[in-house]
Amino acid sequence: MKGGIAAYLMAARCVRELGLELKGDLILETVVDEEFGGANGTLACRLRGYNADIAVNPEPNNMDVSLSHRGGQQFRLYVTAKGRGMGFGETEWADPVTALGHILAALDEYNAERNARVKPQGFEDDVFPIMPFVIRAGELLPWGTGEAIPETAWFEFWIEIPPGVTEEGLQSELKAVVEKATQKVPALKKVSTRWEQRTRFLPGSTMPEDNPVFKILSENLAFVTGQPASHDPAPFACDGFVFNLYSPTPVVIFGPRGGNAHAPDEWVEVEDLITLTKTYALTIADWLT
Repeated sequence: MKGGIAAYLMAARCVRELGLELKGDLILETVVDEEFGGANGTLACRLRGYNADIAVNPEPNNMDVSLSHRGGQQFRLYVTAKGRGMGFGETEWADPVTALGHILAALDEYNAERNARVKPQGFEDDVFPIMPFVIRAGELLPWGTGEAIPETAWFEFWIEIPPGVTEEGLQSELKAVVEKATQKVPALKKVSTRWEQRTRFLPGSTMPEDNPVFKILSENLAFVTGQPASHDPAPFACDGFVFNLYSPTPVVIFGPRGGNAHAPDEWVEVEDLITLTKTYALTIADWLT
């Protein structure tokens, strides 16, 4: 995202240094809350009235001119049983760690099933992941061993969805997966579960294909690169839904290639930033002069 911001700042500088007289306002916007989709900062700007005819989001989407993007949400699921220590000869005991393993397997089966469903236009070949981020169970004692079954085990995960999936629909499906597994797996009947939403729900969204900026951006990108523009959906959740669903401003996503997102040494292609700067500048000139 930072690379895309640098590109549009340079594009605005190019327009100014060329002395182009703009016939409308050019708004450059950066917001807080990017790690959770940018929704709060982006919503605040919409409520303050910074609503343009069109927005371009420079998220790193592999240099596609994207009309659509995914949605998603992050959850933490706790599995709990009253502390059992190591037991005193019981043949059965409540074990949150083993129960959590069964839930992970059930969610993996669910993810395969939902990815086999018919998907919205443009997303036919996409695979929507469930990404476990953190797993916790028990603790090591000062001398380096663990000597009791823990009361709680939990994991945190991110799940991605296509446009059209609702918050209620997603959460009810996830809870149904655990309920169904509980009916089949004895280990799950001895524990309790609790869901925690770690982020707000970020729906996927789509802007109208007939918006003229889609054609202008695509033509300018082809002019700069000498290659036809590609138009795959953005393969991530982002704040685009705030524009498309809750404001009069549609948004197209167009940013660089890169990798290692949200991790040390996140990177983007420098050549892409140059291409973006040229394409943004041409599009500003076409739209506003």
